[in-house]
Amino acid sequence: MRRFLLPVVVLFFFIMESTVVDLVLIPSFSEDMYYVPRFTLLVLIFIAVYVRDQLAIAYAICFGLLHDIVYTEVLGIYLFAYPFLALISGRALRILQNNAFVVLLIGMLSISVLEFYVYGIQLVINPDPLSFYEFINRRFLPTLAVNSIAGLVIIFPLKLFLTRLKKQTED
Repeated sequence: MRRFLLPVVVLFFFIMESTVVDLVLIPSFSEDMYYVPRFTLLVLIFIAVYVRDQLAIAYAICFGLLHDIVYTEVLGIYLFAYPFLALISGRALRILQNNAFVVLLIGMLSISVLEFYVYGIQLVINPDPLSFYEFINRRFLPTLAVNSIAGLVIIFPLKLFLTRLKKQTED
């Protein structure tokens, strides 16, 4: 039963990405500003930090492919980005201090890299993309703000859950 708990938790955050956009209205955002929740990536980074890199990469491949199938028209964008960012984040946090603030900082850096990666792909594929200024002001900054708040809310309960899970699997 315990081995099914982590995939269910990651699936919950994957589903929450699309649900939060519809349910949570942020009054300070105008109509032309939009945010993209990246809760799954945050959870994958937390798994890489608090449990194991290999487990995070396996989940990143599965949920990256699932993200491509459900949300995008091009397969492979998130399939390659999620495992790469989970691996780099997990390795970076082995070198740096492993406290909650640094983990959140690396998480926000990973989300920033993902957003610029997706914007670069859209520049190549889309004939009429957002200008860089519009991308920064209308998508990137609101996305970073929402994910920072979400990261602050979920890091401590998720850290507790993941450290308990790691301890149980080691025993």
